[in-house]
Amino acid sequence: MLSSPRGLIIVGLLLMLLGVSGCAPQYMRVVEGSGLARPPAGKSLVNFVRPTGYGKGDQYMVWDTHELIGNTKGKCRFQYVCEPGEHVFIGRTFNSASVVRANVASDNVYDIVINVKPGMFGASITMEPISVNHPKRGEVASWEDRATLYELDPTANTDGLEQSQRGAIDRVLQDFVNGEKSDRLQNLGAGDARQ
Repeated sequence: MLSSPRGLIIVGLLLMLLGVSGCAPQYMRVVEGSGLARPPAGKSLVNFVRPTGYGKGDQYMVWDTHELIGNTKGKCRFQYVCEPGEHVFIGRTFNSASVVRANVASDNVYDIVINVKPGMFGASITMEPISVNHPKRGEVASWEDRATLYELDPTANTDGLEQSQRGAIDRVLQDFVNGEKSDRLQNLGAGDARQ
């Protein structure tokens, strides 16, 4: 049976299912508790949440320009403490990218949801900033309750990954900030903080 095409497909599907069940996203570790409610004094806090389990095994790496800040799978979230000011967040999978230009103020909390939709070669994953008047602003707390909180593992060596992805990130930045995809660049303003 294993030598037949059908048998090989079944074994491949089983291996894929085993490979994605319950594993932490690469470079991340689980955080106990509910996370930060406020940033440390003088800093900004950006919450990234992927509320659904759709595309559970498709990892979505999030960068602050060239620095890896997090990675999600289905029903995951992470928090990013950063300096106030402008940041360009890039989210990428092997087949999709999205960019959010954020201007964050000190001592404030901001939210970005990671949406997952069916795509031709896997899940299509995009980031969506939750502005102060966003129609789903009221759902953020329930999304966070359903998602496992992770943090970038401080023992993970991401230097090689960051170096290897520098060219790809530069191309995404060029396309979204100044190029043909600039109409898809999303913005998160200082006034879009949680109230």
